[in-house]
Amino acid sequence: MWSGLGAELTEHARGGFPVEPEPIDEASAGRLARRAAQGGESERRLQSMRDVVAALERVLARDRRPLIVAGVTRHQAVFDEVAGPHVTVAGRVDGSFEGASPSTLAEAAQPALAAYEDLREVGVLSELEAARSIQRYAGGLCEVTELVDEGRGEHLVVERGYYAPAVRTKGELIPVEGRPGVLKGADVVDDAVDHVIETVLEYGGEVTFVSDGFLIDHDRIALVTRY
Repeated sequence: MWSGLGAELTEHARGGFPVEPEPIDEASAGRLARRAAQGGESERRLQSMRDVVAALERVLARDRRPLIVAGVTRHQAVFDEVAGPHVTVAGRVDGSFEGASPSTLAEAAQPALAAYEDLREVGVLSELEAARSIQRYAGGLCEVTELVDEGRGEHLVVERGYYAPAVRTKGELIPVEGRPGVLKGADVVDDAVDHVIETVLEYGGEVTFVSDGFLIDHDRIALVTRY
């Protein structure tokens, strides 16, 4: 299981991951060899996939980022059979990636993720307008930052190329003019947008990145709040 934020991937090694089949001693190996024709080995693989899905469901319950599934076709078919309709797959990458580096995985997943994000852009403006009509909307970095820090961020929508420095004053993060990295000081946050993204995810919210200029009427960043 890999966790992606931007172009970086880090292994998710908790909550049941990584899932590894139970080791087989020589006696068990002999029994499996004899039972292979009757599907014994297949059952062992199926149980491993059940363990994967169970651990994945725990992750998805608190993290709503899109799920990309990578693997050979027959393994993806087993995953779909076990997962059923409760696990939504945003995209797929066909092929064997056992032992692949994080950069290789990130590159392989990028086309599937880009296609998913293009589809999300189609409906995101309607979602924001619906949230505005029921007063669960915030736009602009200052307003969004305040609500996100309160744990109220359900769905953050932000332009991919949006960066903004900020200064922390009396516990509050105040966005300021200028380019990231220019301001210096202990209270300076190089990128307040990155802070907002990470905070939303920490509280179990969803983040959708859209093309630059897509949120021109929302000051480049907008939020659907929980209440």
